[in-house]
Amino acid sequence: MKKVFYIILLFISAQASSQQKTAADFGYRYFKTSFQNDTVEILIKSKKGDENKRKPLFLFCQGSLPIPLIIYDEEGGNRVFPFDIDSLCEDFHLAIIGKPSIPVIAHIKELNSDMTFFDPITKKFPNNYSKKNYLNFYVARNITAIKFLQNLPFISNNKLVVAGHSEGSTIAAKLALKCKKNYTFNLCKRESLRQNSIDYKSKPDEGN
Repeated sequence: MKKVFYIILLFISAQASSQQKTAADFGYRYFKTSFQNDTVEILIKSKKGDENKRKPLFLFCQGSLPIPLIIYDEEGGNRVFPFDIDSLCEDFHLAIIGKPSIPVIAHIKELNSDMTFFDPITKKFPNNYSKKNYLNFYVARNITAIKFLQNLPFISNNKLVVAGHSEGSTIAAKLALKCKKNYTFNLCKRESLRQNSIDYKSKPDEGN
């Protein structure tokens, strides 16, 4: 009887540990702030050894659909950024923000076939996500997130790069318009990203 009980405990312990994945398990740092009573969850990727070195922020705006940032299975996790990050991490700390009410980390078994997250009870997208899944919300939320991140001791405020894919490129472009009082910017196409990106530089007379 004791042997059976011990085996059951081992099984439960192994199952629990497999479900408790963190951003650090995949090489990312996890930060959170708040906006309109929502928790804003952020992942940051830095060059190994440079985690505390001051560098500018590179914010990547996720595309459409309620897709977790990190999707994993028994073999490991996905690529969070859809481009090669090694060269960018030389000069920047890379950040990406999760969608409202969508977990930043999820096992593939928890998702639809298109990798979207659904409410396990209603089998639909979370109601809070559906209510806030619009351009102006993301722009305002991202501005709040940028201010939060630029107050971190390892983030330099002398430059900001915002890039986006699909829906995220529209968010990035409107961010440029909203932030133009504090930054000068250039919209450009980078071969390394194959996405639209916006370079911002702080205006010395206005700060951040």
